[in-house]
Amino acid sequence: MKKKILALLLALACGLLAGCAPAAEPDAEPDGSDIAGADWRTWGIINDMGTLVRDAEHIDVCVCVHTEDAAIYYDTAEQVLLDEAVYPETIPDAQSAYSGISFDDLNADAQGDIRMTFLHEDGTQTVLVWYWDAADGYVYQPDCSALHAPGEKT
Repeated sequence: MKKKILALLLALACGLLAGCAPAAEPDAEPDGSDIAGADWRTWGIINDMGTLVRDAEHIDVCVCVHTEDAAIYYDTAEQVLLDEAVYPETIPDAQSAYSGISFDDLNADAQGDIRMTFLHEDGTQTVLVWYWDAADGYVYQPDCSALHAPGEKT
């Protein structure tokens, strides 16, 4: 009796495996668009996303925070750098302290500027501001920024 049950289970398992084999085989070569990792946004470290305005054009972007700058990429499948916001000094804990970014127009020129906030573990905060300039890109504004200012502990 045990041998019959075992034989029946083996036959059933073989039938299931044989039935699954054709389904696992692709019908055509993939075009690359559905392959995991083809879109950099699936494997890249993106800290934030938003929309900025340049010359009345709204541009969707992805933000990657580093210790020396923030890289701003177009929000597209291909990784294309739009611009960078270079910090006035290295922020060693930039990844963990990063709190947010704003692309609001801060100087009333109808262009998207950048305001980044970092909340450090020691209770201080860093706020960095850059104004957009067509000739020079993002220009750091020390008078509107605060490095390691007292803030609320997170």
